[in-house]
Amino acid sequence: MKRAITLSLMVLLSACSKKAPADAEGSGALKAGSAEAAAPAAAPASKPAEGSGANAKTVADINAMPGGKLDSKEILARPAGTESVLVQHILISGKAQGAIYAQHNNQNPRAAARDEAAVETLVNATVARIAKGEDFKALMTELSEDPGSNKSGMPYPVDAQAPMVPPFKDLAMRLKLDEIGVVASPFGYHIMKRVTPPPPDAAESADILARTEAAPAAKVQHVLISFKEKAEIYAGRGGQDPRAAARSQADARKLVADLAQKGAKGDFVKLMKDFSEDPGSSKTGEAYEISPQAQMVPGFLKLGLRLKVGEVGIVLTEFGYHVMKRTE
Repeated sequence: MKRAITLSLMVLLSACSKKAPADAEGSGALKAGSAEAAAPAAAPASKPAEGSGANAKTVADINAMPGGKLDSKEILARPAGTESVLVQHILISGKAQGAIYAQHNNQNPRAAARDEAAVETLVNATVARIAKGEDFKALMTELSEDPGSNKSGMPYPVDAQAPMVPPFKDLAMRLKLDEIGVVASPFGYHIMKRVTPPPPDAAESADILARTEAAPAAKVQHVLISFKEKAEIYAGRGGQDPRAAARSQADARKLVADLAQKGAKGDFVKLMKDFSEDPGSSKTGEAYEISPQAQMVPGFLKLGLRLKVGEVGIVLTEFGYHVMKRTE
């Protein structure tokens, strides 16, 4: 299967140190990269305020760790949840993480000059600003070094199978709604907030997505249709397809509904070639092989593994609408 765009610097496997080849730009079937093994979570300490760690003035008020480590240990000591969650995060790193960023050639220049004390000072100051009521998304734009989400404020979906470094996933799966937590990974400190999922989109195949049983593996074709409101997601990834840049979300909904009807009755490969904005498969009509462990956008996997062979459905992900057909 062709590789597709990396979701972000943060979305990285923890067990593999081999650098992954470059991903194709613009695809909706997202693929993760690779990273070094992450450190285990720390032991618990004092409990932060219920429901919102932002009540604390500094990271030290949340959970001070001897030696300057700033992990939210009390949150990390909770049992992990089982449901998928959405989290925003601000990534702050320093020269101590330079070696791992060198593998990907993408450390933020601000971070390269920052020693450990400066990193901790900035993390503390950022949490204090959140506590004073500053907008989390605005702080992501100003401070975060994750190119996958800092411009858009995009939240990441996280579940037990998400292809993310363990510390990031460990904290995300333990946060309460609107709670703030901090955790260190091989890539730096993540200041994280769990946010409320948006309501289902009117164009999505809600009946298929609601199925409890999922296939262990499948092959799916898809037509990716994006819209101008998603432009920031494509920034730095080769740019958005010109068709999408001129299309509103309302127009995209109408188009995918029409394509789903045509795809159920006609030539799906032709629809991919004529309409899809995924350069990884639009020209070939290639079907992607997927499984629960595949390093792809969770919504893409959720729908693909619940489709019946020959069935067509629609799902909205960070990159736009996917009209999907299961072939095997």
